[in-house]
Amino acid sequence: MKTELHCHTTLSDGATGMEDLFRFAKLGGIDNLAITDHDTIDGYDQALVLAGKYGIRLIPGVEISTFDYSCNRRVHMLCYYYQDRELLNRFLHRIQENRRVTAQRMLEKVSHEIPISIPTVREYAKDSFCVFKQHIMRTLIDMGYTNEMYGPLFKQLFDAKTGSCYMTPTFPDVYETLEVIRQAGGLAVMAHPSEYRSMELLRELTAKHLLDGIELWHPRNLEEDKEEIAQLVSKYGLFATGGTDFHGMHSSRCHRLGTFTTPDDMFYRMEAQAQR
Repeated sequence: MKTELHCHTTLSDGATGMEDLFRFAKLGGIDNLAITDHDTIDGYDQALVLAGKYGIRLIPGVEISTFDYSCNRRVHMLCYYYQDRELLNRFLHRIQENRRVTAQRMLEKVSHEIPISIPTVREYAKDSFCVFKQHIMRTLIDMGYTNEMYGPLFKQLFDAKTGSCYMTPTFPDVYETLEVIRQAGGLAVMAHPSEYRSMELLRELTAKHLLDGIELWHPRNLEEDKEEIAQLVSKYGLFATGGTDFHGMHSSRCHRLGTFTTPDDMFYRMEAQAQR
């Protein structure tokens, strides 16, 4: 059985439309699939129809943008098997609005620095609730400023520390986010702990029994962190997940959908936890 639990579509910052994603999943022999777009579950109903069409089991999911204010770092939290969509959506709409405001300001800053076709940016972002950096970069590639999504120009504009146009939206605190996931009846899984150097927070959250699982098999997790993640999973009786974090041509690394997956025993453990 092949289980892919982390991928994105054009509803957030992915380059692949929903139906194409299911086509790719079918071609890749994927049996279980979670669509985890950033801060939106608006694609769930469409995904459910497509899952039936392509004979793939859909796992409800979303990747929530949060913040650890104790050390001033972003954190991504995956939520699976949510039950209360209305409650979760109210929370996500707050994040979406903050993202929209920040994205508009970033786009304005880019337009002051580089002549850019804003209608083209909007066209790339038409399925999403806001403009993402990838939509801006696609436009700059089209206009001949660069031929790379994540090359020197991306760094110049959007590097988190030195980027001339980078701005961080106001994200909810990680503890508030975990409480919302719990209230919505979902399972809380910390995404790619290596990416934002979140191992210290991970130790804290697992010790407080606030997580159901940890994303272990991910292209950007460091080997030394993966070893400790496996130990924490065992110590606290959690489940470990795997996902490719697929963004299509917007991916920062070249991996096909289904390259990083969740082993059957961990998926069964996750399912059992969701049914409690």
